[in-house]
Amino acid sequence: MPPVSEDYTDKDGNAAVNEYAVTVEDTKTKIENAFITIADEKISVILPDGHTLTTSNQTTVTVTKDSEPVKDISVTATDENNKTATKSTDSKGKITVPVKTSGGSSGGSSGGGFVSSTYNVTVTDKDGKAVSVTKSIKNDDITLTLPSGTELDGNNYYTITVTNRHGEAAEDIDVTLKDRNGNKEVGVTDENGQLILPDVFVTHGAYIIGYETGCMGEQCSEAERPAMRTFRPDEEITRAEFVAMAERAYSLFSNVENGKENIFTDITNEHWAAEHIYTAIAMDWIKGYADGTFRPDNKITRAEVVTIVNRVTERNADIGFIEEHISELLSFSDVKDKGYWAYAAIVEASNTHDALIFDDTESWVE
Repeated sequence: MPPVSEDYTDKDGNAAVNEYAVTVEDTKTKIENAFITIADEKISVILPDGHTLTTSNQTTVTVTKDSEPVKDISVTATDENNKTATKSTDSKGKITVPVKTSGGSSGGSSGGGFVSSTYNVTVTDKDGKAVSVTKSIKNDDITLTLPSGTELDGNNYYTITVTNRHGEAAEDIDVTLKDRNGNKEVGVTDENGQLILPDVFVTHGAYIIGYETGCMGEQCSEAERPAMRTFRPDEEITRAEFVAMAERAYSLFSNVENGKENIFTDITNEHWAAEHIYTAIAMDWIKGYADGTFRPDNKITRAEVVTIVNRVTERNADIGFIEEHISELLSFSDVKDKGYWAYAAIVEASNTHDALIFDDTESWVE
């Protein structure tokens, strides 16, 4: 096996990085699941949760190479409270931190005492539950490691909040979120000191407008935003032609699933748009009518167009958000009834909004 630059200690406190063997222990026990990294011949040790840098229970790190102690290699230990201690190994290849002095823990990295972290970090999962992570902070780069048994597998996302020592939002901080299987996600904090990893945050721009004013929804003044324009949801354009157009446009930038299943009683293989309609069925873009027909030669309404476009672009309205903020959203005088079958699709299409997309669910963000 080629040497690796990072490793976790086993139940005996042992890990291997590059050509070095590293052992981590305190005065009571060998420390398992400490995260060891090496860069520029400097070793970093991130202690697992439950192990802290205290003078009453000092941490000892031993570095060897080919079973011989390694002297004068810099080792930095960090605990779950983001307190760090740095010291160079002695002739026995060891450091013991923090250093006990008559005045307590000494300050400064070279003395092996605590160095206050520049940033405070909190992590919550998709349900808002706090997650205990192992933290490593170097300059403006933060590395967070999820606890054992938790993986970056697409079944969860994490909201990370970074503040400075004064409790103020820390913007433009590089953050790496890792699990213990080598998976990782990277991102940068926003103006609120936050980011979400994996990145499930998107912006959906409004793509429909009403009549008369001729301006996009976000260009309206606050006075104009309430329902005042018509949308004319029942004005007709063409059905089979539109499905064919949508399928062709989508295939320009993404793969389509060539469908073979026909769920409509009025479509045959001989119809000119049959292949496009079968693909739309396979992609779950069209449902047809309650009687099992598609009616390909009928006209298509504006509301039907919006519904299909939303499905093609994987946009789904957040009904709960809409109901809570309806007075702030662009609406149309002839689409005010929430019982109208395409009401949510039209609101989705006519309002620019930020959203979290997770498990095929779209949650709008204020």
